[in-house]
Amino acid sequence: RRAGVNSFGFGGINVHAIVEEPPVDAVRHPSSMPWPAELCVFAAESREALVAKLEAVAAQLAARPEARLADIGAGLAAAGQSGSFRLALVARDTPALAKALAAALARLRDDPAERWSTRGGAVFCSRPLQGELAFVFPGEGSQYIGMLGDLALCFAEVRHWLDFWHTLYDEPRGA
Repeated sequence: RRAGVNSFGFGGINVHAIVEEPPVDAVRHPSSMPWPAELCVFAAESREALVAKLEAVAAQLAARPEARLADIGAGLAAAGQSGSFRLALVARDTPALAKALAAALARLRDDPAERWSTRGGAVFCSRPLQGELAFVFPGEGSQYIGMLGDLALCFAEVRHWLDFWHTLYDEPRGA
C-alpha cells in the first residue's frame, strides 16, 4: 500500500510525503529488534507471590548476567501471567533491570500501598484498573519520520489496528 499525505499548515508551511507499507517479509520478531529500553511486566495473585517471582528473576540475572534484556522481556510476555498484583519495570540493560528489581522488592516489602510508581520507570498496582489500553500519540510537533514504524514491523496487533483504522477511510464518504 502507498499513500500520499499532504499537510497544509497555518502560516504557509506545507508538507507532502509518500508513505509505503513495508514488505511482509520485513516483519521481524520483537526480540530480534534493538530497542533502547525493554518493558518487563510481572503479575501474580498476591503480593507474596509477586515478590517470589521478582526474587526468582533477580536470582536468574545474578546467575546469568550475560542474559539479553530482550529475551527476558519476551519471556515474561510469553509466560501468560495473570493476577491482579502487577509490576511493570522499564530498563535499558540487564544491570539496570537488576537494580530496578532490587528497588521494587524493597518497596513491595516495606510499602503496603495498593498503587505506586517511581521516577525510575517502575509501576505497581494491586487492583486491576478499569478501562482498556490505548495508544497515546503525542502532539504539538513531537511527531517524527518513522514514528510507530518499529512497532508496526514487530507487533501484529499494532499492524492489525493500523489496518483497521485504514479501512475506516478506504472510500470517500458522502456524495
